[in-house]
Amino acid sequence: MAVHVKSLIAQADEEYQELFDKYSDLNDSYEKEVIRSSKLESQIIDLKSQLQQQALPVVPECVGEFVSGDENEMSKADRIAYLLKSVQGDSYYLTVELPGDGTITVDEGQELYNWAICQHHETILKLWNGYTVEKPQLFYLKNKLTTSYLILDTSTGYFEHWGSTEATGRYKSEFTQQEIDSMQTGSYEQIEVTE
Repeated sequence: MAVHVKSLIAQADEEYQELFDKYSDLNDSYEKEVIRSSKLESQIIDLKSQLQQQALPVVPECVGEFVSGDENEMSKADRIAYLLKSVQGDSYYLTVELPGDGTITVDEGQELYNWAICQHHETILKLWNGYTVEKPQLFYLKNKLTTSYLILDTSTGYFEHWGSTEATGRYKSEFTQQEIDSMQTGSYEQIEVTE
């Protein structure tokens, strides 16, 4: 009986050692997997950080409107392709074809083309992933002689002079540089709008 007990103890010791070895192997595999997972997580965090650091292209409002236009009319991919063609100096699509079929106006097409020819292919391709529409700098126009501000009545198209820039409703008191350049503003001081 003592031999039988010793045999059972030896068998139990052997089974224990097998289970212990198996557990140790599993534990080692688990630890390696945790380390690997941690490294992958760190790499993902680094990649996310890199993506966030890559600034979205800043585009004029006309480009933003064109790229995000009605998908039923023309796909985003086609719109970006037209801009890419323009980078290479091909003005036909933006200045002839699309205005011809009424998708955009001739002026919009020319504005898009003028922007695109100054860009790199990479910038145009980045539009697929998003972009930021630039906010044009706005100015008040203050008359140097009377110190009143130029205000546009948008319903009549006539300009008025007000004592302040507090225009509301149908009145416009802030002007873009492009608008100012199209007017004769010799006696006006440009004051940057800050918000």
